[in-house]
Amino acid sequence: MATETQATTHASTGDGCGPNPVVIKLGKKKRKDIRKLSKGKGRLFAKVVETHAHLRTEGAADGPVFVVVKQKKRRGGKLMFNGPW
Repeated sequence: MATETQATTHASTGDGCGPNPVVIKLGKKKRKDIRKLSKGKGRLFAKVVETHAHLRTEGAADGPVFVVVKQKKRRGGKLMFNGPW
């Protein structure tokens, strides 16, 4: 399943505080994948590194990089009650 990563650079406010920040949105991912990302491992981390390298070659990633990931909700199984109540 191919996923698309969105990377945006925000325009400077003109106050001269520094370079433009880069936001990389990865969408909704599993909790396990987010944990691996925070440890610097896994597919999500590789995707962030790849996207950042691509932006650096274009000259767009000269500032801080923010990674936005939402955790998927867990699917809970339904319990079947066959009791006399």
